Amino acid sequence: MSIEFEKLLTVLLAESDIYTQLLALSKDKKEAVLNNDLDQINRVVREEQALVARLSDKERLRLASVRELTAKLGDPEATLMSFAALGTPQQQARLDDLQIALRGVLSELQAANEVNKRLIDTRLDYIRFVVDSMSEGGGAGVYGALGEGPSHSGQRTNLYDQKV
Repeated sequence: MSIEFEKLLTVLLAESDIYTQLLALSKDKKEAVLNNDLDQINRVVREEQALVARLSDKERLRLASVRELTAKLGDPEATLMSFAALGTPQQQARLDDLQIALRGVLSELQAANEVNKRLIDTRLDYIRFVVDSMSEGGGAGVYGALGEGPSHSGQRTNLYDQKV
């Protein structure tokens, strides 16, 4: 049994668990965006940030394991499947299961993130529309170039001078 290969499997399992948690949070975020629940959105984003930090740590461990296995094989172009040859049949079966699980969760996560992106973009478009509706398009700003107040009495001024 290869200890290096077992370490890689352990790291991949941990990454798979984190991605599964991120997928659940992505679904929570979708509901929060649909319900305009800013507190829930903030909570989800904080949890996502913590998980991404953990994932970054696991990724460093995964890369270190890959370097060890690559050195052991003596093949800098080695793939995950070539590492499997170093493991037992049980480890190879676990690797196959992990690959299937990772592909599935990453595919779902990508789709969920795309849906959330479209929902957020739609909300932002609506907010821009409302803000633009409240201000005159193309009108003069509230202040002049030198900071002086408006010289046009009775004329409606923009609520905002520019978008940020």
